[in-house]
Amino acid sequence: MPATKPKFPACNEGELVAGRRPIMRNYYSNRYLLLMMVPGLLYYVLFKYAPMYGIIIAFKDLNIMQGIFASPWVGFKHFEALFRSPDFVRVFRNTLIISTYKLVFTFPAPIVLAILLNEVRITLFKRVIQTITYLPHFLSWVILSGIVINLLSPSTGLVNVILNSIGVKTIFFVGDPDWFRTVLVVSGAWKEVGWGTIIYMAALASVDSQLYEAMAIRCRTYSPLTCTGWVWRT
Repeated sequence: MPATKPKFPACNEGELVAGRRPIMRNYYSNRYLLLMMVPGLLYYVLFKYAPMYGIIIAFKDLNIMQGIFASPWVGFKHFEALFRSPDFVRVFRNTLIISTYKLVFTFPAPIVLAILLNEVRITLFKRVIQTITYLPHFLSWVILSGIVINLLSPSTGLVNVILNSIGVKTIFFVGDPDWFRTVLVVSGAWKEVGWGTIIYMAALASVDSQLYEAMAIRCRTYSPLTCTGWVWRT
């Protein structure tokens, strides 16, 4: 028996146009909300998407007097010079190592600090710690780098003064290649850990307290020794 094709009800152009009317009516009724989106859309268009045309600089021999579009096209010349550079392997290796350090140490730091502060019951102490850790976020890298250089100075830096007082030789942290990655990652974590902590603490504050009570009851029932923190919290 031959298969029969399903039959669909026919519709004319007038019905299709009529079907679009509720959508246009919704747009019109929410026109003020749509207008509120315009500044945000303009921001992303002007400052995020429009500057992307500058990517073509990588394929041109840029001449400031001629501008980006009038500069001669050189194709992959700059990429060839990069890959053939004797320092490329070292630079690429350092980039991978520093990125790994940041992923392993910098990423979980605000999460751990937020959990620790969330367990603190002394409000004043919690606010002081939040302020101290959050303050570097408002400082520019120029100011922060000056603070780091002064703290790690081999002659007058506080860190080396403490090391010398316990019998450790002076370390030139900023000028020693072996310490460069550590200083870079730690300074970056110091600057941004407070900002991340505020975000994660806001997320923890939104957790219903009944969940903590339920966990405490479960811990008392099944495994109280492994849930000491949850029991103490309630």
